[in-house]
Amino acid sequence: MHVFATQQKLQLTREPVIMNNMQTSTLKPNKNLSNNNSTNSQQANFHHDFQWNVSYNINEKIKILQINLQKAKVPTAMLATTAKQLNPDIILVQESYVLEGKIEGLPSFWKSWLSKNNKAGIIALPSCNNPVFLFSSNEIVAIKIQANSSPFTIISSYSSPYSAIEHNLDETHQLIHSLQGEDFLLGADLNAHSQTWGYSNTDTRGEKVSDFISSINGRLLNTKDAPPTFIQRDSKGWPDLSIASSSVLAVNSDWQVLDNIESYSDHKIISITINKDQHILKYNRFKTIFGGHKKFSTILKSKAHSILKRISDTVHPEDIDDLTVFIQQELNFACRKAYKLKKTSTTPTISW
Repeated sequence: MHVFATQQKLQLTREPVIMNNMQTSTLKPNKNLSNNNSTNSQQANFHHDFQWNVSYNINEKIKILQINLQKAKVPTAMLATTAKQLNPDIILVQESYVLEGKIEGLPSFWKSWLSKNNKAGIIALPSCNNPVFLFSSNEIVAIKIQANSSPFTIISSYSSPYSAIEHNLDETHQLIHSLQGEDFLLGADLNAHSQTWGYSNTDTRGEKVSDFISSINGRLLNTKDAPPTFIQRDSKGWPDLSIASSSVLAVNSDWQVLDNIESYSDHKIISITINKDQHILKYNRFKTIFGGHKKFSTILKSKAHSILKRISDTVHPEDIDDLTVFIQQELNFACRKAYKLKKTSTTPTISW
Protein backbone atom coordinates (compact mmCIF):
# COMPACT_ATOMS: atom_id res chain seq x y z
CA MET A 1 0.00 0.00 0.00
CA HIS A 2 3.04 2.32 0.32
CA VAL A 3 2.84 3.20 -3.39
CA PHE A 4 -0.01 5.57 -2.60
CA ALA A 5 1.63 7.20 0.37
CA THR A 6 4.65 8.34 -1.70
CA GLN A 7 2.53 10.69 -3.75
CA GLN A 8 2.48 13.77 -1.51
CA LYS A 9 1.54 16.38 -4.07
CA LEU A 10 -2.08 15.30 -4.27
CA GLN A 11 -4.52 15.40 -1.39
CA LEU A 12 -7.15 12.83 -2.31
CA THR A 13 -10.57 12.99 -0.72
CA ARG A 14 -12.01 9.50 -0.68
CA GLU A 15 -13.68 6.96 1.55
CA PRO A 16 -11.24 4.69 3.36
CA VAL A 17 -10.38 1.15 2.37
CA ILE A 18 -10.81 -0.95 5.52
CA MET A 19 -8.67 -4.06 5.92
CA ASN A 20 -8.25 -6.28 8.90
CA ASN A 21 -7.94 -9.96 9.64
CA MET A 22 -11.67 -10.47 9.14
CA GLN A 23 -12.85 -8.40 6.17
CA THR A 24 -11.98 -5.84 3.50
CA SER A 25 -14.32 -3.08 2.34
CA THR A 26 -14.17 -0.68 -0.58
CA LEU A 27 -16.38 2.38 -0.81
CA LYS A 28 -17.07 4.33 -3.94
CA PRO A 29 -17.32 8.18 -3.82
CA ASN A 30 -20.75 9.39 -2.86
CA LYS A 31 -21.31 11.31 -6.06
CA ASN A 32 -22.18 8.09 -7.85
CA LEU A 33 -24.87 6.99 -5.41
CA SER A 34 -28.34 6.78 -6.84
CA ASN A 35 -31.14 8.28 -4.76
CA ASN A 36 -33.83 8.01 -7.40
CA ASN A 37 -34.93 4.45 -6.89
CA SER A 38 -38.59 3.69 -6.29
CA THR A 39 -40.01 2.42 -3.02
CA ASN A 40 -38.69 -0.97 -1.92
CA SER A 41 -36.57 -1.30 -5.08
CA GLN A 42 -32.83 -1.82 -5.41
CA GLN A 43 -30.52 -0.62 -8.17
CA ALA A 44 -26.81 -1.43 -8.15
CA ASN A 45 -24.13 1.03 -9.25
CA PHE A 46 -21.56 -0.31 -11.73
CA HIS A 47 -18.27 0.98 -13.09
CA HIS A 48 -17.21 -0.92 -16.22
CA ASP A 49 -17.24 -4.60 -15.27
CA PHE A 50 -16.93 -4.10 -11.51
CA GLN A 51 -19.89 -4.13 -9.16
CA TRP A 52 -19.62 -1.37 -6.60
CA ASN A 53 -21.81 -0.41 -3.71
CA VAL A 54 -25.54 -0.92 -3.88
CA SER A 55 -27.40 2.30 -3.11
CA TYR A 56 -31.18 2.43 -2.88
CA ASN A 57 -34.14 3.87 -1.01
CA ILE A 58 -36.70 1.95 0.96
CA ASN A 59 -39.95 3.31 2.31
CA GLU A 60 -39.75 2.88 6.07
CA LYS A 61 -43.07 2.84 7.86
CA ILE A 62 -43.19 3.55 11.58
CA LYS A 63 -46.50 2.44 13.06
CA ILE A 64 -47.54 4.04 16.34
CA LEU A 65 -50.63 3.44 18.45
CA GLN A 66 -51.93 5.92 21.02
CA ILE A 67 -54.48 5.28 23.77
CA ASN A 68 -55.54 6.28 27.28
CA LEU A 69 -55.99 3.07 29.30
CA GLN A 70 -57.82 4.67 32.25
CA LYS A 71 -55.49 3.08 34.80
CA ALA A 72 -57.35 -0.17 34.24
CA LYS A 73 -55.84 -3.65 34.34
CA VAL A 74 -57.84 -5.23 31.50
CA PRO A 75 -57.15 -2.70 28.70
CA THR A 76 -53.47 -2.59 29.69
CA ALA A 77 -53.18 -6.38 29.67
CA MET A 78 -54.99 -6.57 26.31
CA LEU A 79 -52.32 -4.45 24.59
CA ALA A 80 -50.42 -7.63 23.67
CA THR A 81 -53.51 -8.99 21.89
CA THR A 82 -54.08 -5.66 20.14
CA ALA A 83 -50.43 -5.58 19.04
CA LYS A 84 -50.76 -9.00 17.37
CA GLN A 85 -53.63 -7.62 15.34
CA LEU A 86 -52.20 -4.20 14.44
CA ASN A 87 -48.40 -4.82 14.48
CA PRO A 88 -47.25 -1.47 15.90
CA ASP A 89 -43.64 -0.50 16.52
CA ILE A 90 -44.49 1.87 19.38
CA ILE A 91 -47.48 2.40 21.67
CA LEU A 92 -48.03 5.75 23.39
CA VAL A 93 -50.11 5.27 26.53
CA GLN A 94 -51.68 7.55 29.07
CA GLU A 95 -53.01 6.37 32.42
CA SER A 96 -51.86 2.77 32.03
CA TYR A 97 -52.12 0.22 34.83
CA VAL A 98 -48.85 0.55 36.75
CA LEU A 99 -47.57 -1.71 39.49
CA GLU A 100 -44.31 -1.08 41.35
CA GLY A 101 -43.21 1.54 38.84
CA LYS A 102 -43.79 -0.62 35.73
CA ILE A 103 -46.62 -0.99 33.24
CA GLU A 104 -48.24 -4.25 34.29
CA GLY A 105 -49.13 -7.09 31.94
CA LEU A 106 -46.70 -6.41 29.11
CA PRO A 107 -44.62 -9.16 27.47
CA SER A 108 -41.15 -9.35 29.01
CA PHE A 109 -39.42 -8.56 25.70
CA TRP A 110 -41.24 -5.22 25.29
CA LYS A 111 -39.48 -2.09 26.54
CA SER A 112 -41.37 0.63 28.38
CA TRP A 113 -40.76 4.00 29.99
CA LEU A 114 -42.94 6.13 32.27
CA SER A 115 -43.23 9.74 33.34
CA LYS A 116 -42.46 10.40 36.99
CA ASN A 117 -46.14 10.40 37.98
CA ASN A 118 -46.72 7.18 35.94
CA LYS A 119 -49.48 8.86 33.91
CA ALA A 120 -47.66 9.00 30.55
CA GLY A 121 -45.83 6.06 29.04
CA ILE A 122 -44.10 4.76 25.92
CA ILE A 123 -43.88 1.11 24.92
CA ALA A 124 -41.38 -0.06 22.29
CA LEU A 125 -41.94 -3.41 20.61
CA PRO A 126 -39.07 -5.50 19.16
CA SER A 127 -39.67 -4.04 15.69
CA CYS A 128 -38.83 -0.54 16.98
CA ASN A 129 -35.46 0.63 15.65
CA ASN A 130 -32.95 1.35 18.43
CA PRO A 131 -35.18 3.00 21.07
CA VAL A 132 -33.21 5.04 23.60
CA PHE A 133 -34.62 6.75 26.69
CA LEU A 134 -34.33 10.54 26.41
CA PHE A 135 -36.29 12.37 29.10
CA SER A 136 -38.86 12.00 31.85
CA SER A 137 -40.62 14.64 33.93
CA ASN A 138 -43.75 14.57 36.04
CA GLU A 139 -46.21 14.44 33.13
CA ILE A 140 -44.17 13.64 30.00
CA VAL A 141 -41.72 10.99 28.83
CA ALA A 142 -39.65 10.85 25.63
CA ILE A 143 -37.46 8.42 23.72
CA LYS A 144 -35.38 8.62 20.56
CA ILE A 145 -35.48 6.14 17.74
CA GLN A 146 -33.66 5.92 14.44
CA ALA A 147 -35.64 6.85 11.34
CA ASN A 148 -34.05 7.43 7.95
CA SER A 149 -30.65 7.32 9.68
CA SER A 150 -31.67 10.37 11.70
CA PRO A 151 -32.86 10.82 15.28
CA PHE A 152 -36.62 10.92 15.74
CA THR A 153 -38.12 11.79 19.12
CA ILE A 154 -41.33 10.21 20.39
CA ILE A 155 -43.12 11.98 23.27
CA SER A 156 -46.03 10.85 25.43
CA SER A 157 -47.85 13.33 27.66
CA TYR A 158 -50.82 13.47 30.01
CA SER A 159 -52.44 16.42 31.78
CA SER A 160 -55.30 15.87 34.19
CA PRO A 161 -58.38 18.06 33.69
CA TYR A 162 -58.01 19.03 37.36
CA SER A 163 -54.42 20.29 37.07
CA ALA A 164 -52.99 23.45 35.59
CA ILE A 165 -51.98 22.72 32.01
CA GLU A 166 -49.31 25.42 31.83
CA HIS A 167 -46.65 23.35 33.60
CA ASN A 168 -47.11 20.46 31.18
CA LEU A 169 -46.93 22.70 28.12
CA ASP A 170 -43.88 24.57 29.43
CA GLU A 171 -41.94 21.34 30.04
CA THR A 172 -42.91 19.98 26.64
CA HIS A 173 -41.88 23.23 24.99
CA GLN A 174 -38.47 23.12 26.67
CA LEU A 175 -37.93 19.51 25.57
CA ILE A 176 -38.86 20.27 21.96
CA HIS A 177 -36.62 23.35 21.95
CA SER A 178 -33.69 21.18 23.09
CA LEU A 179 -34.16 18.95 20.02
CA GLN A 180 -32.84 21.80 17.84
CA GLY A 181 -35.03 21.13 14.84
CA GLU A 182 -35.10 17.33 14.95
CA ASP A 183 -38.31 15.58 13.96
CA PHE A 184 -40.68 14.57 16.74
CA LEU A 185 -44.13 13.16 17.32
CA LEU A 186 -46.13 14.08 20.42
CA GLY A 187 -49.04 11.93 21.56
CA ALA A 188 -50.94 13.54 24.42
CA ASP A 189 -54.17 13.43 26.37
CA LEU A 190 -54.39 17.05 27.49
CA ASN A 191 -58.11 17.17 28.35
CA ALA A 192 -58.54 20.34 26.34
CA HIS A 193 -61.56 21.36 24.25
CA SER A 194 -61.23 23.05 20.87
CA GLN A 195 -63.30 23.20 17.72
CA THR A 196 -60.04 22.63 15.85
CA TRP A 197 -59.98 18.97 16.86
CA GLY A 198 -63.63 18.07 17.02
CA TYR A 199 -65.33 19.67 20.03
CA SER A 200 -68.31 21.96 19.62
CA ASN A 201 -66.68 24.50 21.95
CA THR A 202 -63.25 25.85 22.83
CA ASP A 203 -62.31 26.21 26.49
CA THR A 204 -59.37 27.96 28.15
CA ARG A 205 -57.24 24.80 28.10
CA GLY A 206 -57.97 24.41 24.39
CA GLU A 207 -56.84 27.97 23.69
CA LYS A 208 -53.59 27.35 25.55
CA VAL A 209 -52.95 24.10 23.68
CA SER A 210 -53.60 25.84 20.33
CA ASP A 211 -51.12 28.58 21.30
CA PHE A 212 -48.61 25.89 22.31
CA ILE A 213 -48.90 24.11 18.95
CA SER A 214 -48.31 27.41 17.15
CA SER A 215 -45.32 28.25 19.36
CA ILE A 216 -43.51 25.02 18.40
CA ASN A 217 -44.53 25.27 14.73
CA GLY A 218 -46.24 21.91 15.17
CA ARG A 219 -48.84 20.31 12.95
CA LEU A 220 -51.94 18.75 14.49
CA LEU A 221 -52.67 15.36 12.91
CA ASN A 222 -56.22 15.17 14.32
CA THR A 223 -58.95 15.97 11.81
CA LYS A 224 -62.20 17.78 12.54
CA ASP A 225 -64.36 15.04 11.07
CA ALA A 226 -62.65 12.21 13.01
CA PRO A 227 -64.75 9.99 15.33
CA PRO A 228 -64.46 10.83 19.04
CA THR A 229 -61.47 9.35 20.82
CA PHE A 230 -63.44 9.10 24.08
CA ILE A 231 -66.94 7.65 24.56
CA GLN A 232 -68.58 7.07 27.95
CA ARG A 233 -72.30 6.47 28.35
CA ASP A 234 -73.93 9.57 26.88
CA SER A 235 -70.77 11.70 26.65
CA LYS A 236 -68.05 11.81 24.04
CA GLY A 237 -64.89 13.84 23.46
CA TRP A 238 -61.69 14.33 21.52
CA PRO A 239 -59.07 14.78 24.28
CA ASP A 240 -56.33 12.69 22.62
CA LEU A 241 -54.06 14.74 20.35
CA SER A 242 -51.24 13.80 17.99
CA ILE A 243 -48.81 16.56 16.99
CA ALA A 244 -46.05 16.33 14.37
CA SER A 245 -42.97 18.53 14.22
CA SER A 246 -43.48 19.81 10.68
CA SER A 247 -45.84 19.97 7.75
CA VAL A 248 -43.58 17.57 5.84
CA LEU A 249 -43.91 14.96 8.59
CA ALA A 250 -47.66 15.58 8.80
CA VAL A 251 -48.13 15.09 5.05
CA ASN A 252 -46.24 11.80 5.28
CA SER A 253 -48.33 10.55 8.21
CA ASP A 254 -51.57 8.60 8.14
CA TRP A 255 -53.71 9.34 11.23
CA GLN A 256 -56.99 7.66 12.11
CA VAL A 257 -59.20 6.70 15.03
CA LEU A 258 -59.78 2.94 15.05
CA ASP A 259 -63.38 2.98 16.21
CA ASN A 260 -63.88 -0.57 14.87
CA ILE A 261 -61.12 -2.06 17.06
CA GLU A 262 -61.95 -3.03 20.65
CA SER A 263 -59.75 -1.06 23.05
CA TYR A 264 -61.29 -2.32 26.32
CA SER A 265 -61.17 1.32 27.43
CA ASP A 266 -63.49 4.30 27.16
CA HIS A 267 -60.82 5.78 24.88
CA LYS A 268 -60.40 4.61 21.30
CA ILE A 269 -57.12 3.50 19.76
CA ILE A 270 -55.44 6.04 17.50
CA SER A 271 -53.23 4.71 14.70
CA ILE A 272 -50.41 6.81 13.28
CA THR A 273 -48.33 5.52 10.39
CA ILE A 274 -45.29 7.60 9.48
CA ASN A 275 -43.76 7.10 6.04
CA LYS A 276 -40.09 8.01 5.88
CA ASP A 277 -37.83 7.26 2.92
CA GLN A 278 -34.64 5.62 4.16
CA HIS A 279 -31.43 5.64 2.14
CA ILE A 280 -29.48 2.40 2.33
CA LEU A 281 -25.84 1.95 1.32
CA LYS A 282 -24.69 -1.64 1.06
CA TYR A 283 -21.00 -2.08 0.34
CA ASN A 284 -18.74 -4.96 -0.56
CA ARG A 285 -16.96 -6.89 2.16
CA PHE A 286 -14.42 -9.62 1.57
CA LYS A 287 -13.43 -12.64 3.64
CA THR A 288 -9.73 -12.40 4.48
CA ILE A 289 -9.49 -14.75 7.45
CA PHE A 290 -8.95 -17.71 5.09
CA GLY A 291 -5.91 -16.22 3.38
CA GLY A 292 -5.46 -14.76 -0.09
CA HIS A 293 -3.21 -11.93 1.07
CA LYS A 294 -0.24 -13.02 -1.08
CA LYS A 295 -2.42 -13.16 -4.18
CA PHE A 296 -3.88 -9.74 -3.33
CA SER A 297 -0.38 -8.28 -2.93
CA THR A 298 0.83 -9.84 -6.19
CA ILE A 299 -2.11 -8.47 -8.16
CA LEU A 300 -1.74 -5.01 -6.63
CA LYS A 301 2.00 -4.90 -7.33
CA SER A 302 1.31 -5.70 -10.97
CA LYS A 303 -0.92 -2.62 -11.07
CA ALA A 304 1.47 -0.32 -9.21
CA HIS A 305 3.04 1.22 -12.29
CA SER A 306 -0.27 2.14 -13.92
CA ILE A 307 -1.61 3.50 -10.64
CA LEU A 308 1.48 5.67 -10.07
CA LYS A 309 1.32 6.94 -13.65
CA ARG A 310 -2.36 7.80 -13.28
CA ILE A 311 -1.59 9.72 -10.08
CA SER A 312 1.26 11.60 -11.76
CA ASP A 313 -0.93 12.50 -14.75
CA THR A 314 -3.67 13.96 -12.56
CA VAL A 315 -3.19 17.71 -12.40
CA HIS A 316 -6.65 19.24 -12.28
CA PRO A 317 -8.76 19.19 -9.07
CA GLU A 318 -11.84 18.10 -11.03
CA ASP A 319 -9.99 14.92 -12.09
CA ILE A 320 -9.36 13.77 -8.53
CA ASP A 321 -12.75 12.06 -8.24
CA ASP A 322 -12.04 10.06 -11.39
CA LEU A 323 -8.62 9.15 -10.03
CA THR A 324 -10.22 7.99 -6.80
CA VAL A 325 -12.63 5.79 -8.73
CA PHE A 326 -9.74 4.34 -10.73
CA ILE A 327 -7.71 3.50 -7.62
CA GLN A 328 -10.64 1.92 -5.84
CA GLN A 329 -11.52 0.01 -9.01
CA GLU A 330 -8.06 -1.52 -8.96
CA LEU A 331 -8.39 -2.34 -5.26
CA ASN A 332 -11.80 -3.85 -5.83
CA PHE A 333 -10.46 -5.93 -8.72
CA ALA A 334 -7.60 -7.26 -6.57
CA CYS A 335 -9.96 -8.05 -3.68
CA ARG A 336 -12.38 -9.92 -5.93
CA LYS A 337 -9.58 -12.01 -7.41
CA ALA A 338 -7.98 -12.81 -4.04
CA TYR A 339 -10.89 -13.08 -1.59
CA LYS A 340 -14.40 -14.43 -1.39
CA LEU A 341 -17.25 -11.93 -1.14
CA LYS A 342 -18.88 -11.76 2.29
CA LYS A 343 -22.63 -11.33 2.62
CA THR A 344 -23.54 -8.37 4.82
CA SER A 345 -26.78 -6.92 6.09
CA THR A 346 -27.78 -3.36 5.24
CA THR A 347 -27.60 -1.45 8.50
CA PRO A 348 -27.96 2.34 8.26
CA THR A 349 -25.51 4.44 10.22
CA ILE A 350 -26.93 6.07 13.34
CA SER A 351 -26.06 9.76 13.23
CA TRP A 352 -26.63 10.58 16.89
